[in-house]
Amino acid sequence: MKFLLLLALGIIVFLIMRKILRDQAKHKIRKEMADFYQPKGSFNESESMDQPLSFGYKNMWFAVKADSNEDIAALLDLNILGKANWVNGMEESHNNRVFITPRIQGWKLICGWGLSKMVEDESADIEVLNKLSAHFGEAQFFFNNRENECHIWAKSENGELKRYYSYVGELGINIKIEGEPTEAEKDLNLVNTFLPEAENEEEYFNDESLVIPDEDTVMEIAGKWSISPMELHNIREVENDFGVVGVMG
Repeated sequence: MKFLLLLALGIIVFLIMRKILRDQAKHKIRKEMADFYQPKGSFNESESMDQPLSFGYKNMWFAVKADSNEDIAALLDLNILGKANWVNGMEESHNNRVFITPRIQGWKLICGWGLSKMVEDESADIEVLNKLSAHFGEAQFFFNNRENECHIWAKSENGELKRYYSYVGELGINIKIEGEPTEAEKDLNLVNTFLPEAENEEEYFNDESLVIPDEDTVMEIAGKWSISPMELHNIREVENDFGVVGVMG
């Protein structure tokens, strides 16, 4: 009886210690991620305007038809630091800040690795997307990362998710697919590893008609849904105005 009691106490202590160690590990990971997402360097406002600058590879962005930077910032809990032209704004988008571009062909693009802090949790990008579309009528989200070959495009209308597609090439799987393919996707036989026939991976991936999305696929969808950021340098229908740079609250 005494042995069983000691054994039970030992198991309890083991479980408690394991939980403490797991919590410590999670805290360490969260701290490392927070440090990773910390803005780099200092921000200086732009003094002169310039022409649109293309971007898109190894980046993430939302697209909305909006007039007010302040409305966007309020919805995203974004603290605006100041005005920025395209060159300055795009540089800051890679310094873990967020750049809201001047309006171009009716769209504002909200881009930068500073958004990672907001969308790192599962389904957080959908929540933000729906919040933006509830206010502006429609919102789109795009992401691509050539390191792990993760590619995402999503669309929401009036606060409701209409389409979401994500594929991670490094793993060879889809993370999430929701909604019917849009007109821009109908001619693409996109990989769908949720299908029963995908269980036979060798046969499924040997189908020559199968489209395995890459970063250019993301740009193609963006161009058909709204505006491809890789073509911005060719566009002259842009407001003669600054964008703004901000950090997540």
